[in-house]
Amino acid sequence: MPSSFSLDLTARDDDRVHVAVAIMPSEEALELEGVAVQLVTRKGEPLSPRLLLPIAGRLAGTMMMTAELRSIEGEIPMGARVQGTAWGKGYALEASCPADPWTELVAHVRGQPCAGKVTRDVRLEPLTGQERDAIVQRLTWLAECPWCEPNEPLEAVAREDTEEEDDYDAAVDDLGLDPEDAEFLKDLLSEEI
Repeated sequence: MPSSFSLDLTARDDDRVHVAVAIMPSEEALELEGVAVQLVTRKGEPLSPRLLLPIAGRLAGTMMMTAELRSIEGEIPMGARVQGTAWGKGYALEASCPADPWTELVAHVRGQPCAGKVTRDVRLEPLTGQERDAIVQRLTWLAECPWCEPNEPLEAVAREDTEEEDDYDAAVDDLGLDPEDAEFLKDLLSEEI
């Protein structure tokens, strides 16, 4: 009975989050008795009431629903997570996702949640090769980027014009992006710096 149950942060305010709940049964239909989500601290203490979603019964195909979770203590602390459980007779599926403001792909790449709070002129300096190596040690997926060369500052990475769809499609396949993230990447690469 392997099935997929996942949570993805779609929006975040200071005191609430919106999370997409996705359930995808395997080859056979899935008998669900219930699905619940809750906002918790880093230590697992509840920050919101447990929300029971209106999902129950026989699930033959993929289902997605968005839920809003509000913190009962006001502002959501750093390190908070959304935890979810889907259960049925004899099984329970669990999933979680971080509730920090920079965990959305667009927000992470563009720095949107943090950029709005900057009140002074901030000058960005390019990374040196040594600084880049230190980052790659912590974020190993950067070393696998097809356009990143080792020991080269990230700002100096050459961005080729992707007029040839074969190169673009190969990069999307290598990174394992879904269509929405692939379109975002295409827009990002075509922007003027």
